[in-house]
Amino acid sequence: MSQTSTVRSQPKHDDLRTRVWFEHGHIVRENYQPTRKAVLEEVKELRNLGVRFDVPFGRVALTIPQLDYQRLLKIYPDLGSADAHTSTKAWQKFMRSSESMPYHMSEKI
Repeated sequence: MSQTSTVRSQPKHDDLRTRVWFEHGHIVRENYQPTRKAVLEEVKELRNLGVRFDVPFGRVALTIPQLDYQRLLKIYPDLGSADAHTSTKAWQKFMRSSESMPYHMSEKI
């Protein structure tokens, strides 16, 4: 007698996928993230519950879906700067902006 079991794993928040197709003689590529909506809904729910995520070295302030992070780096390249001072200033400015609100883990930063 053989027995099989199915194991379902949780999708990773950084699960990026790419669609590729031909359109008018050109190859079109589009990145998408199936878990993006779930990530943002989870962040909103935790924020509304007032949950704080303290870790030994600080506090988790933002959770950003990978697809959104890639888009943000194109708009605000200093977020990904190798220079710690530059990236810190860029993140502080971004976190104060209204554009960062969907990613905030709590009302207060």
